[in-house]
Amino acid sequence: MSNSRTYYQILNIPPDASLDEIRASFRQLARQYHPDVNPQQEAQHKFQEISEAYQVLSDPVQRSLYDQKLGLHKPENSPSQATQTYRDLYIQGIEKAFQQNYSAAIDCYSEAIKLNPSFVEAYLKRGELYYKLGQDQKVLENCRQVLQFEEGCEEIYFYLGRSRYRLGYTQSALEAYNQAIALTPDYAAAYYHRGVAYHDLGMDSHAAEDLRQAALYFQEQGDYSGYRLANDTRRQLKPLLLHWDRLRQFCLNLWRVFFRLFLQPKGGLGEVFPHLHPTAALVMGLIYGAIAHLAFLLGVFIGWQNTLSRLSWPQLIFIGLIPFTSLVLLSALLRLIFPSQGHWGGDFLLAGTTTLPVGFLALCSGFSTLLGPTMMSLLTLLSAVIVVFNLYTANHQISHLPEQVAVWCVPLLLFASGWLSLTAFLSLMGGG
Repeated sequence: MSNSRTYYQILNIPPDASLDEIRASFRQLARQYHPDVNPQQEAQHKFQEISEAYQVLSDPVQRSLYDQKLGLHKPENSPSQATQTYRDLYIQGIEKAFQQNYSAAIDCYSEAIKLNPSFVEAYLKRGELYYKLGQDQKVLENCRQVLQFEEGCEEIYFYLGRSRYRLGYTQSALEAYNQAIALTPDYAAAYYHRGVAYHDLGMDSHAAEDLRQAALYFQEQGDYSGYRLANDTRRQLKPLLLHWDRLRQFCLNLWRVFFRLFLQPKGGLGEVFPHLHPTAALVMGLIYGAIAHLAFLLGVFIGWQNTLSRLSWPQLIFIGLIPFTSLVLLSALLRLIFPSQGHWGGDFLLAGTTTLPVGFLALCSGFSTLLGPTMMSLLTLLSAVIVVFNLYTANHQISHLPEQVAVWCVPLLLFASGWLSLTAFLSLMGGG
């Protein structure tokens, strides 16, 4: 230590503090003196002291040896020789484990357990050494013995999970890690190994989240080697996760835009668009445009095939593409005339979300004889309202055109796109 204060004094805890009290005090002090929060030289020195104290006191072996050095081991209240003996055997086991004489340490812990069959600390240390020696079946048996009288020990579940995992029982290992985390929500090592188990099961999104949590808790607890390990492992997962995470986020945004288009046409699109990458916005616009185009063709096939029999399907496909294409080009032209922060992705999204309600209206028109004139009038009015509000929102909040310009752009875009579509339709009908 850098001064005469004990580790207990550095963490502001009594010598008989529990592990939970040690963790709580460390977290509070670490937040106060962490270099990222408090860059002063004195605070950095204080944070090093706190981390050093926590590293020793949070480890039962190091703490026991440290307490011996301080002379803190006192006789138990009970004068019985048996009580003294199992405690002495436990301390001997810690000393032998510290010397890496694991077999002798296990014998000491086993003798202590014989004298006190409910001595959880001895079970924990014995299970830890069984695990280090690769004796996983003995770890499982050791854990089962503890769980008969103590179900609230997170370390038992942790070593149960580690041994199950090493024996190939990955799913049951996950269950043990879940129990450990349920008992101690900031159990960094349990998060880390559960993340590894998730990865083995192909659940990489869960694995990445657990590794992120592990890194966070390792950092909070001053375990920077664990922090680096969790981050390095998570980075190795990124190539595997990149495609799925992007696809999942894209589908979620696709639904959000669709939902807001019909339930919140005024302003709703502007809440989602800032979070979209330009490429994602472009692809999303193409998808909406394709859906609108298919809806238009299906409506023609169902209800207007005889009326438009003079037009071939390639000509109908061409006519259906004109509204979408014209809106993309007109939106880009407006951005050139009125310089803004928009981009091509926004132009495609504007065109796709505008043609989508029109495409659905075309589809409904195929059932006009069933729906009746009143319902068709209501659907036409609803589609018109959605289109108008969407165009205003897109021009003002996506293309970032001035409000007055955005208002006048709505009828301009509708007129220009409608005129081009009608002209193409009449030309093809006349030519047919």
